Amino acid sequence: MDYCKFLNSNDIKGYLAKIGYKFTPEEAMYIVHDNRNLPLFVKHSAYKELISQFPAYPLGKRKSGIFDGETLSSFLTEFIKKQNALINEIYDGKGGYSYMYYTERGGWADGDGAYETYEECFNALKRAEKYKIVKKKGNRTLKLRILPDGTVLDVFCWDTFDHRTFELLNAFSYMYADIPSPFVYGDVVVPKLEIPDAKPFVLTKISTWGEEIITRENFADVKMRNYYIKDEEKERRLREGDITDMWYCGRYSDGIETKNACGTYLDLEYYRDK
Repeated sequence: MDYCKFLNSNDIKGYLAKIGYKFTPEEAMYIVHDNRNLPLFVKHSAYKELISQFPAYPLGKRKSGIFDGETLSSFLTEFIKKQNALINEIYDGKGGYSYMYYTERGGWADGDGAYETYEECFNALKRAEKYKIVKKKGNRTLKLRILPDGTVLDVFCWDTFDHRTFELLNAFSYMYADIPSPFVYGDVVVPKLEIPDAKPFVLTKISTWGEEIITRENFADVKMRNYYIKDEEKERRLREGDITDMWYCGRYSDGIETKNACGTYLDLEYYRDK
């Protein structure tokens, strides 16, 4: 399978295809999960292919303890099963839950009404863009991210008494991916997210840049050479890092500095003035 198609950034996607980059199994499962626009059934198909290809592949224990003793197959099998169970729970109108929907506008939500069933809530949608349907009762909140035709993009659950579900659905946030990108110091970039007012900025650093980029870019400035992480730090992050280590820094045209305005470095694209 071509896992590049799951990358959100077209520029990173094109660069990796050009250099013939091969994803590790963990990188592949991470970018499949990180995709925001493909249907969930497409992502599940990719997970199942990974399970078939790497049935006994061990997942390294992260700093949080997640994946301890897990294989890629055991984790993804349980993850798919849990997501499907949550979707069915949202569709099920029993149990005294209330339903609401939110229109996606750059990740922000503006809600409307409360409904007794999923069907009532879905039928109230204006079919204009992507939506989030929320099902809530007491401490348990379920959220379904869908396209206007009802195609499921993702599912979420918050429940203070359901620790394993929380652990499963948040497991990917404890992963770290060191995937090459075409970007260098001084590039004008913008995060590819559904945010209408996302502003371009001058890139000054990506957290994964290591000593190899010094050679690639031929930095003469000693201070700049010291700005990139050493190989031993890259190795530590591969063992212990999570998505908070996948950051980027930049500077807006007004001189204001930014660090991870949104997403991770895998969301960056070159800015093309429209």
